[in-house]
Amino acid sequence: MILVHRSMSKLSIVDKKVDIVLTPQDYILKKEALPIKYEYQAKKIAMSIFDDILDDGVYSFFVYKYQEEWIFIAYNIDNIINLLKEKGLSDKVRYIYFIQQFIDSIDTPIRLDDLQAIVSLDKTMTIVPITTLNNAQIVDFDLQNIKIPKKHITLKQEKQNIDNKILWIFSLIFIVFSMIYLYQGYRYQNVSDMDEKLNTLISKYPNLQSSYARDNLLKKYKLIDLQERKKRNIIKNISLLLKQKAQIDELRIKNDIYMVRLNIKNVRNITNFKKKILDKQMKIKEDTKDYITIEGKL
Repeated sequence: MILVHRSMSKLSIVDKKVDIVLTPQDYILKKEALPIKYEYQAKKIAMSIFDDILDDGVYSFFVYKYQEEWIFIAYNIDNIINLLKEKGLSDKVRYIYFIQQFIDSIDTPIRLDDLQAIVSLDKTMTIVPITTLNNAQIVDFDLQNIKIPKKHITLKQEKQNIDNKILWIFSLIFIVFSMIYLYQGYRYQNVSDMDEKLNTLISKYPNLQSSYARDNLLKKYKLIDLQERKKRNIIKNISLLLKQKAQIDELRIKNDIYMVRLNIKNVRNITNFKKKILDKQMKIKEDTKDYITIEGKL
């Protein structure tokens, strides 16, 4: 088992599989006491634990329970692979551990190089300058009296996860292109049907051959369609308000004017209810203890 860090020399290992331990140089750690029972639940919220300080999709997460806290470790597998290549270990690695997992086995500072060491500060493995240790005993990392954790990650597993992500992205791209293709085909069919109907109408009503006559008809019915759509939109917005336990006492829609009188006796949060009305671009004309009247133009 080898403690891998950035200032170490390149190793020459022939035909041997090794386990490696990563230092805080190559991961980000957070501890949280959460009311979560299972590890898969903790993994689902791992990204949010880091308060959006990480780039989504770049980092993977290693999660485990330690005493009363959940330990969240974020790591970039590409950076780790590059580090292993640099140290001559990329094709020799079996299991990957994090130094934080050995917190109960390490009680003496561990030397990284002539300037830095790893120590336990408040049960967190931390890199500090050797000059801050006041001549304390510093040892090299070895397996004596160290308990090997059960949990680990493997490069094979991580590469498979990356391949699965890439496959999923390409699948999504192909699905989007398929949907665009189907939509274009649907539009083409609709245009063909409309052309056929227009030709039928023109044969029955020769006056429609005039573009001026057609434009006038389109303008007339477009205005009617617009008014009807506005009416449906108002009714839709009102129906959403009724979910707040309001009741309609009166509803009038005449020409381009509408009026709604709502009974709000059973509405619990009146302030929030009024905000929803204003959010729907509707105006409150009258506001009493038991009723709210909304009026406006379509």
